[in-house]
Amino acid sequence: MKLFALPARARAPAPPPAAEPAQAPVPAHPAAEAEGSTYTDWTARIHVNKYAVGCSFSVLIFIGPVPEDPTQWRTSESYVGAEHVFVNSQAEECENCRNTAEAELEGFVHLNKAIAARSGLNSFDRAVVEPYLKENLAWRILKVDGSTTDNSEVSSLQVIVVATPLSFEEGEVFPHAGTGRHCHEITEGQPGGYHTH
Repeated sequence: MKLFALPARARAPAPPPAAEPAQAPVPAHPAAEAEGSTYTDWTARIHVNKYAVGCSFSVLIFIGPVPEDPTQWRTSESYVGAEHVFVNSQAEECENCRNTAEAELEGFVHLNKAIAARSGLNSFDRAVVEPYLKENLAWRILKVDGSTTDNSEVSSLQVIVVATPLSFEEGEVFPHAGTGRHCHEITEGQPGGYHTH
């Protein structure tokens, strides 16, 4: 008995790939620049008392307009990142919590990616980034239950921008970090910004 192979079906041509959505131009990553170059790494330094709000909470960082509705904060285009503070809900019954009632916490949110994507700037230099952040950087406090606390009600809160120079040397895989500069003038005068008291 002879077996006959059935003719192969003609395959329909694959559809052309969908066009990528237009995106704002993003500056080239500094690592792609010439060896021996430097650039500035921008971060928001968050300093706050652990028990300042009375429950677990987050300090959210934004670059751009902040929605009025707190349920939209984490999904808004201006949201950059957050520092999360976890607190015992019954701190008064916890001896360790009572002993650390004055504990101050510190965290950092990196800003470079958001600056590159949203600012339209072609540089991370202080001369252009400082005025941009002074105009556009914002922060909010969100409690674990979804309610909010005004920045002015948390006296221990300080959000300070730190600019750290990074240099790429020949043959090195990772950059060398210089001494960070605290740019107090960016957040000074705002509730929860830099202050001396």
